Amino acid sequence: MGWAGTGALDLSGDSFELAWRQDLAAGGDIRLGVENRLAWLAADPGALVRFDDSLLAVSDLALSYRLGRSTALNARLGVERPLTSGTGTIRMASDIDEIGRIGYDDIRIEGSDLLSFDKAGLSVVHAPGRNMSFGGGIAAVRDGFGETDAIVGGRVEIRF
Repeated sequence: MGWAGTGALDLSGDSFELAWRQDLAAGGDIRLGVENRLAWLAADPGALVRFDDSLLAVSDLALSYRLGRSTALNARLGVERPLTSGTGTIRMASDIDEIGRIGYDDIRIEGSDLLSFDKAGLSVVHAPGRNMSFGGGIAAVRDGFGETDAIVGGRVEIRF
């Protein structure tokens, strides 16, 4: 399956993923499960960026609790770690000579920090009918460099 990125690196490539889910506890108003994935990522080499293929392991612990007949509270904790991450090379401009030619240096970076994530999320979904649902939630992610970002959002789904 192909993928395409945007932004400064503009990476694209191919991926293959194997996923499975196991319910640990289910009954009544509560469901607790584990979701696992193995993913292979192959980034296409670009003019300024090149990465080795990577194999990732992802595991999420998901809890769903029914608050009412049509409302559920969902929580998720997860980790994403590279099993093989390889290295990457970024070409950085290093100098300009007297006739205007740009010289480049290849900077090698370890890919494991770029592919390591700790994730947490909490959401509430209300579905008053089969063709309508409303939801809101918050998600936070900490990357391999120790930086944490959070996002709050909502959604409305209406099917005609």
